[in-house]
Amino acid sequence: MLSIDESLVIRAFFLSIILLLYPLNTILHVQASNPIEVVVFEDSNGNGVFDSGETPLGGVRVSNMEQIVLTDGSGKTILEPGPYNTIYVSIPSGYTNTTPWFYRVVDFGGRLVFGLKPVEQSRDFFIVQLTDIHLAEDPGEVREVFKNNATVNPYETFIHALEEVKSIKGEIVLTVTGDIVVDSNYPETEDVIEWYSLYLKSLRSILGDVRVISVPGNHDVHGISNPSISPDDPDYGLNLYRSILGPEYYSLDYSNVHIVVLSPHIVVGRDLIYSFPEEEVKWLEEDLELSGNKSIIVLVHEPPINWVKDHATMRVLELLNSRRATILCGHWHVNAYFEYENLRIFVSASLSASWWAGLSRDGSSSGYTVYRWSGDGIERFFKPVGQTIVFELVSPRNIALNEGTIDLYLSVWPEDTDVSFEGDEEVYILQ
Repeated sequence: MLSIDESLVIRAFFLSIILLLYPLNTILHVQASNPIEVVVFEDSNGNGVFDSGETPLGGVRVSNMEQIVLTDGSGKTILEPGPYNTIYVSIPSGYTNTTPWFYRVVDFGGRLVFGLKPVEQSRDFFIVQLTDIHLAEDPGEVREVFKNNATVNPYETFIHALEEVKSIKGEIVLTVTGDIVVDSNYPETEDVIEWYSLYLKSLRSILGDVRVISVPGNHDVHGISNPSISPDDPDYGLNLYRSILGPEYYSLDYSNVHIVVLSPHIVVGRDLIYSFPEEEVKWLEEDLELSGNKSIIVLVHEPPINWVKDHATMRVLELLNSRRATILCGHWHVNAYFEYENLRIFVSASLSASWWAGLSRDGSSSGYTVYRWSGDGIERFFKPVGQTIVFELVSPRNIALNEGTIDLYLSVWPEDTDVSFEGDEEVYILQ
């Protein structure tokens, strides 16, 4: 068994590797005392340094996961610690970050600097959703955690999926909606850090500058099923996730869309409750108020049906319903769609299918969902990994026709594929 000192050295080693591999979206501790000044600037040369002559950015949202403040004309604002010692910048439309977009702060004070570089963003773009990755280095690690008969290699499939995403012709935003590592409820901290390191290293090496939005899932909550990890452990619950991947709830703008990441996870002792803490609800109220008239896309792991029906969740649903939000989620390992009043809720089947041990319950293989967002709305398509051309009948789902005609609507991938239908008398070509 490792001593406390040896464990701390190993953990520091792994976190140092993560910082080197993924410097724009990871942990950075700032030693200081109350309060702290935040500066946001336009990093025109993209070097991550506020150089002489570069412009401060006013009107940018900065949050401590409870309060949201706007930078003034000099790009500055002052912020208190907040409930989780985390400060992040809500990246505005037309920008990407050149510094870390969040900071974990040990003691507040001093100054935090966020650099943003202008980039072109189209009104028409793809949102690619990977969910329920349950990433591990090999199927043996999956079998050890889940006690199943996993045979598919999680790492190789994840790499294959990322390579396919990178090859998509068009503007891409990638979101990973939870259950990122194989599991964090039971495994030891060092193992979970290794899996997160594998995740970040893979994203960085293959996708480069593609915008990646990570979302926590129930299997990313640390230690709740491991009796050797105390609830007083600094990595317990969502603390480990937060220290590596950043806030579990946050927002950013992309083109004409305001993207909101939510986390319906409250840890009470060893129990995980699918609801929202008070500070998250308060934050969401302020965030939506400041979002203007942009369309709202919500990224969350568990579908609203799984949320506990308490005051907090009903308030969240009320807020999202008032903005006619589109919700993208996972958790079920199947493809589904349903509506709740003004909400459209898309559930994606998983990259891990049946936890790397066969097809999902609806017959889906390992894959991901591609959404085409445009001014006219959203179109959806599930893409199995490794299949080069895929057809999906959108409507009607069931056909019984003896005579006459009927309109068929297909999703086709890749989009430039020529499709032909051969009947008894005619051949119809779709371009």
